[in-house]
Amino acid sequence: MNLPRALRRCRAALREQPHFGPAHHLMGLMLFNSGKHDQALGHLDEAERLMPDSEAVALAKAKILSILGRTQEALACFRRAHELSPDSVAVLNQYGEFLRQRGRPQEAMILFSRALKLDEKNSETLRCAGNAFNELGMSDKALSCYRVALREDPGNATLHASMGNAHMAVGDKEEAAACFRSALAIDPDLVSAHLGLMTTGEDEPSEADLESLRRCAGGNMPVHDRVDLHFTLARGYARCGRDDEAFDEFVAANALRDNTGGGRFDMDGFARETAARIDVLDRAFFARRNGWGVRTKKPILVVGMPRSGTTLVESILGSHPACHMGGELPLLEEVRLGIEGTGTARCDADDLPDLWRALDADAMSAAGRRYAETVEALAPGAKRVVDKMPHNFVNLWLAALMLPDAHIVHCRRNPLDTCVSIFTQVFRKSHAYKNDLRTLGLYYRKYRELMTHWSGALPMPIHEIRYEDLVADQEGVSRRLLEFCGLDWDPTCLDFHTGNRTVLTASSLQVKKRMYTSSIDRWKRYAKHLGPLKEGLGMADPEQALCARC
Repeated sequence: MNLPRALRRCRAALREQPHFGPAHHLMGLMLFNSGKHDQALGHLDEAERLMPDSEAVALAKAKILSILGRTQEALACFRRAHELSPDSVAVLNQYGEFLRQRGRPQEAMILFSRALKLDEKNSETLRCAGNAFNELGMSDKALSCYRVALREDPGNATLHASMGNAHMAVGDKEEAAACFRSALAIDPDLVSAHLGLMTTGEDEPSEADLESLRRCAGGNMPVHDRVDLHFTLARGYARCGRDDEAFDEFVAANALRDNTGGGRFDMDGFARETAARIDVLDRAFFARRNGWGVRTKKPILVVGMPRSGTTLVESILGSHPACHMGGELPLLEEVRLGIEGTGTARCDADDLPDLWRALDADAMSAAGRRYAETVEALAPGAKRVVDKMPHNFVNLWLAALMLPDAHIVHCRRNPLDTCVSIFTQVFRKSHAYKNDLRTLGLYYRKYRELMTHWSGALPMPIHEIRYEDLVADQEGVSRRLLEFCGLDWDPTCLDFHTGNRTVLTASSLQVKKRMYTSSIDRWKRYAKHLGPLKEGLGMADPEQALCARC
């Protein structure tokens, strides 16, 4: 489809019939594929006004709101679509995928099971169910779903790529690479397969491989695929040692995310919120609320910036026989958003202190019970469950009110290595602060200010692990970690890389390897490009990143 021509024709139709709902719906879909998400939502809002009983419009809105990170609004739209058409396989699939991606695979499986009863051979439903099984750590069932789906639809390149991702999640990069190659044999322009193959490979791509990717860049594709393509080219150039060209592609990928992700990250708003938390949520605040929450030692909250070693720490803990890896649970974040609002309904920073002070013990205990019940259902026999949601560093005040006996583990890494790794990584979730180097540096500084505050204000200890210390002394750091979490020493924690555990974060292949040091000082490869980042971090000299106080 020639998207620009289709957009012109649809605009012409709307000039003739400005109140024709299906045209607004179509315009919204096309604008979405052009990366103009805000304009797309405007047309979909009008389509919803004109066609209030259309599950297709509700579903389209839900998808865009989800991409923009407006989770609660997206959830409401998915629920509305499901109410309007409870037997729509498309609704069940997309609603389920939304829940799965937000750490709720059990709920997602209920929807996928319903979809399979309606159409047991639907390849998309089988693919979605496979994704959920993968999330639950049931890789054998995931692969079984993909195989059944491929029998029904062997020419579906996306299915082959999904199977590749499942193999990659358990560290089987040879099988993963074979799946990605099968996908590309069917669809040479499937960007997700190119990206997967580039991730699994260790050899330098040939010039022909890079030229093939550059040809893809000249085509007409949805914006999110174009973002992936820039990241794929960047990785290819990096593997060839062409660091300047690689960094140019990383910048292009992030700039495209920034221009299409619903607007730039509100750094001023985040700074005001951080200042309010530091000002109000102090030691006296928690002392006045002593005794709130649910007394359970089962949760271990692993927090820190992404790419700081959180997945590595989770894998070490998860290798202990008494501990279960719960993955990235959104439970604390959902409680916070319920209090502080989200999207257009989000409260201003000036209003937050009154909301925090108005919380009562019953509400926090109820939220704590819901959290505890969810964690118990994940692993009934486990002594500990790891909740590895890095950005929960914002939500530790809630953990203190809801779960005062939880264990908090804070992962730290050289600021420049952390930020460069974030900037050069593909993230499926919003992470809008990462798209601009200076903003990324400023965000990191606010994170450090907040963690420094929590270490003195929270009525519960925080165990800190520096990535560089863990790499240098794996056993010593691991022993101290287990002791803090109330777990006896077990030598299997040194062999975290040998377990058949599913890892669905950006570190899936790294944690299937023994501890290595090659990621330390990676920032130096791109040192001449990092002026804006160093400015955001407040570093006159990049070597300051190496000091312990950073």
